[in-house]
Amino acid sequence: MKFARYLDETQIPEWKKKYIDYRGLKKLISAIQRERASNTNTSKMSLKSKSSPQAYFRTPVRGQITSTPPTAHIRASESSVRIPPNANGLLSSTPHAHQNYGANGQTPKLNSKKSPSVRMILPSTYEDEEPFSLPPPAKSIDDRDEVAPRVTKASTISYVGDNRPNVFSRISLRRSKGTSIDHQSPVMVFSTYASVLAAVGPAERRFFDYLDAEVDKAEKFYQERFQEAVVRLAALKEQFKELAGHRNHYYASLKTSGWQWKAMPYVPRLPVQALEDTVSSLTRRGTAATADVEDVVVGATEAVHPLPFSRDPDTYHSAKKNLKHAVLEYYRFLELLKNYQALNVTAIRKSIKKFEKATKIVVHVVYNRDRVDGLHISSEKDIKKMIENMEELYASRFEGGNKKKARDRLRMLGLNKTHHFSTFRSGIHLGLAIPALVVGIYNVCQPETREQIPLWGTLLEAYATLAIPIIFSLLVGLNVLVWSHKRLNYVFIFELDLRSVLDPRMYFEIPSFLCTTLAYAFMLSFCGLFDNHVDPTLWPAIWMGVLVLVLFNPLPIFYHKSRFWLIGNWCKLLLPGFTPVEFTDFWMGDQLCSMVFTLGHLYFLACLYATDWDDPMSQCNLTNNWIAGILLTSMPSFIRLIQCIKRYADSKNYIHLINGGKYTSSIVQYSLYYSWRSHGALSNWRMAIWILFAIFSSCYTSSWDLSMDWSLLQKGSARPLLRRELVYGDRVYVYYIAMVTNVLIRFVWIIYLPIGPGFNHIARSIVAATLEMLRRVQWNFFRVENEHLGNADQYRVTREVPLPYSFDHAPQDDSDDDENDGKEEQEVTPTRDNRESFVEPSGDRPRSVRMSSLPTGFNESEGV
Repeated sequence: MKFARYLDETQIPEWKKKYIDYRGLKKLISAIQRERASNTNTSKMSLKSKSSPQAYFRTPVRGQITSTPPTAHIRASESSVRIPPNANGLLSSTPHAHQNYGANGQTPKLNSKKSPSVRMILPSTYEDEEPFSLPPPAKSIDDRDEVAPRVTKASTISYVGDNRPNVFSRISLRRSKGTSIDHQSPVMVFSTYASVLAAVGPAERRFFDYLDAEVDKAEKFYQERFQEAVVRLAALKEQFKELAGHRNHYYASLKTSGWQWKAMPYVPRLPVQALEDTVSSLTRRGTAATADVEDVVVGATEAVHPLPFSRDPDTYHSAKKNLKHAVLEYYRFLELLKNYQALNVTAIRKSIKKFEKATKIVVHVVYNRDRVDGLHISSEKDIKKMIENMEELYASRFEGGNKKKARDRLRMLGLNKTHHFSTFRSGIHLGLAIPALVVGIYNVCQPETREQIPLWGTLLEAYATLAIPIIFSLLVGLNVLVWSHKRLNYVFIFELDLRSVLDPRMYFEIPSFLCTTLAYAFMLSFCGLFDNHVDPTLWPAIWMGVLVLVLFNPLPIFYHKSRFWLIGNWCKLLLPGFTPVEFTDFWMGDQLCSMVFTLGHLYFLACLYATDWDDPMSQCNLTNNWIAGILLTSMPSFIRLIQCIKRYADSKNYIHLINGGKYTSSIVQYSLYYSWRSHGALSNWRMAIWILFAIFSSCYTSSWDLSMDWSLLQKGSARPLLRRELVYGDRVYVYYIAMVTNVLIRFVWIIYLPIGPGFNHIARSIVAATLEMLRRVQWNFFRVENEHLGNADQYRVTREVPLPYSFDHAPQDDSDDDENDGKEEQEVTPTRDNRESFVEPSGDRPRSVRMSSLPTGFNESEGV
């Protein structure tokens, strides 16, 4: 695999801007090659126009440079050697004359003491720089017919590119191990990096300037993240000290009072030592960052006073669990940082290697020595030391000293990388569903079937209510596939656990299985196979039983961790306002807003089976029970409104109240709609008021979708009406299609207007629900894209787990800073593209992390 592609696939998506621009360096090298090829062609044309047969055998004047005749049939021992002019501008001279070359059979010394910065070697000695030996001469010097002209008092010459003496093309040298330089070309070797910059041409200088800038960028970013890692390590050390004291106090209370305890405060001991030994071991060669990090760590651990807490066993175990999560996230951060360091060092090395291959200028030794070796990013010793410390700490605290088990736990080893059987099972399920669906549709269209099942229309409405969420879940799988393909870090965005997250191909198994069972229930309701034993209206209830069994099955099968994660988030969604609102919460709330058809018909389904399907249109119609319809259809918008209020209460950011106004308009619209429908009038003042509020709500939500959720309609963008950064930039047209279709479907309520014969009300409702489902799937693509870009702008890659123990830091005179911090908290966090992030700041919202060096999805294993 090409390194450029490997870098794209393994780099951390949120840190993409801070990696070495390997592709940009390759483009500069290609520009150098094109320039050299152009200069070479120009030089050859000039030589050809000025050449004559006598010119090749003319005795050179002092300081003149001659050339060999351009014929492949003249033997090297019989040809005259001319050193051509250096068309590419690399020529270093020395005043010392050399002995005659050819006449006395001696080779001039190119590595002059007066010119130590540059010398010429053959590529066969590129790696080890050992003297090369020529092959045995085909003819002795004494037997030569003609003596080659000598190079008189001339300069010490270094060759670059293809402009070299033709005599070298007749020498067959074995390629040295490890070199990629063309073995037919001599190379340039410098002793200092400054001499390289002084000798190269403008194109080569541009390459080195850009490479230096990229190295400085990567070094600065690496130092910032490393300092952050050291500070977090100090905080974790202090947390473990307090956990040990809490543990001793907890078990002491159990021994003295059995299982009875009092809520007596425990005052933890003051920190004895603040990681001086750990920080001093993290040396940084050639940088001044060590002192800075030491100051930060000592400052973070000085003058801290632990706050008291209770000896409640639940408090101790909860603190231990939270601290365990914090260690796991910190370890992932260290591995991400190690991955960043390794990829950038490799990019530097490969860029230099490609430059040497293209220019025949050997600079890797001097560049590494003078430019790279002194940088912090050049060594992985420090980060490895921190990783080893965390492994030992985790083993001693959580794994009983078993380091191997701790490493396996931290590194998540043994995760399956192939999903062939998952894909096969999903395909089988969907393949089996298609014929059942076709047979069911065919049967329901037959007149005799409708005669046998008088409630066939109501039965179809019930199946539509059940089918929309199942189809929706399948389409969300397409969202996940695209996010994975485009390397959108959805695992981090949705705070998924890497140990139980499903690969996109595994995700389809449960929705496809439910889709298959629903298709066969639909077929059995209308085919009449078991009418003598099972009533056609009973099959939907049987399928709902299967659904409950699959989702709530406590056995560790069928991805139980993922199922319980989904159930837990739905339960959390139904109790808004009690916990901090995270991205997963309001994203799932928005998904629920697109399933109002199913939610509104929950009362309809319950009423059907409560009345035993007796005259359902009169007893269970939502028009007659409009209060239940308002409550059920407005429930998702009400949940989102509570979430917006909660987010405003936590962040004091007024943008959340504006967002809440959008859901308030939706609640008013649903209320006015059912109020109009319940009175049964085709045209009256209630319908007019509903239309006005529906127009207002559609405009409100459409503008919010485009400008806020998707961050489009930005000024100054290279593409009109879009934004500067586009993940789906290879298909720009999809943005414009999505903008138009999103607005159109937001006005889908027009389908309910009593205009023309059209379909009946139920059919129109099903069409509107299907369109809204498709709109939401489309919305998901760009909403997660915008969230990913917001994380990338702020370089957020790790989940910030709240630490269990708080410390009262010594007061400092920083009132001005506190005022500024308070103001910043009330502002919307801007991104580089003036894109506003409508999520909580990274410190207020826990996150999960995706290891870029690992595959996108993982099989389930034991979680924390």
